Amino acid sequence: MVCLVILATPGLVWAQQVEVNVEGDYPQLQDNAEAFLGEVEGRSAGSLRRYASTAEAQVEEALRALGYYSPMIQWEVVEQPGDGETPARLVLTVQPGEPIRVRSRQVSIEGPASRDPDFVGTLPEKPAEGDVLNHGQYSTLRQTIQNRASRLGYFDGEFTTRRLEVNPEQRTADISLVFRSGVRYRLGEVSFKEGHGFEEQLLEQFVRFEPGEIYHADKVARLSGDLSNSGYFSGVDIDASPGKAEEGVIPVSVDLTTRPPRSVAAGVGFSTDVGPRLSGNWREHWINPMGHRRGAQTELSAPRQNVGAWYELPLDPPMTDSIRLSAGYQREDIEDVESELLTLGQQWKHQLDNGWLQVASIRWEGERFRIGNDDPEQSSLLLPGLGYSKL
Repeated sequence: MVCLVILATPGLVWAQQVEVNVEGDYPQLQDNAEAFLGEVEGRSAGSLRRYASTAEAQVEEALRALGYYSPMIQWEVVEQPGDGETPARLVLTVQPGEPIRVRSRQVSIEGPASRDPDFVGTLPEKPAEGDVLNHGQYSTLRQTIQNRASRLGYFDGEFTTRRLEVNPEQRTADISLVFRSGVRYRLGEVSFKEGHGFEEQLLEQFVRFEPGEIYHADKVARLSGDLSNSGYFSGVDIDASPGKAEEGVIPVSVDLTTRPPRSVAAGVGFSTDVGPRLSGNWREHWINPMGHRRGAQTELSAPRQNVGAWYELPLDPPMTDSIRLSAGYQREDIEDVESELLTLGQQWKHQLDNGWLQVASIRWEGERFRIGNDDPEQSSLLLPGLGYSKL
């Protein structure tokens, strides 16, 4: 057996031992310097003196990232005389000096992407001419161009010029970025690897782009999301690698892992009108290669018992459109009212071109009920419904 004992003595708890004071109103410089330094604890006064040059270099790097290349930094180690419990502190006092400002900015897109509004539109405006140089903003600008090329399918694109020239003496910076895009790739045929157990016709209805359409990462992501949200699959792996392209056309290969066909859920609850109750839900996520589904649910309590079942057929496109047939039976005996209710229904879901989801339904209800000692009565209702929703 191993026993670990930790002793803590009040007054000997080490705290942050490096303090940075940036003179003037420079909260960003203060925060960045503190972030570069991190936590420094548990050091003696001598150790802090040896660490001072490292801390000074880290502060200089933090300020340089925000355009201040010529700071004046002084440091001192502060000790509490005659107090061996209070740790020594390294205090750095920083005068930022004059910043580097952007003298010129050249951002040029060459090739087909120069005529693509999705590519050239809304590129980051910072750093702009006259701004204090911010290396993070410059990196964001450069990375945005690279990411946009990958997202829109300009996979052969490259920077022919990528230059940031800083003159600390003149306190100027010149930015030059020239990106040559190359041709935009296109999406090819979508193929599904074998072993999924579904009809090809059903899976092809999940594909919302045609072979030969221009590449866009969102199209591939939407295909992945639609298949994942279908409820048929536990895993979706799409390979649309530009390295497999032929003459600028990328074949799309989809590998699907079918989920277990059935799931069951049960619950226990209580309410003031029916008291304790049990509930159960059984669902088959797919029952045949055409992707049909079915399920049943029940709720049991002393005064009320009901059971229902449904059967669903996917339409085209299956991620939004379907027909559901349903049936249910409920028996209720609350106070002096007894009733039996039978329902049959059909529901049609269809997504309109404007994004609204239309749900049209029709339901028949047949009820036999008795109030107190009166003779039993019957009613029959046909209830049409139409609803719209948008998420």
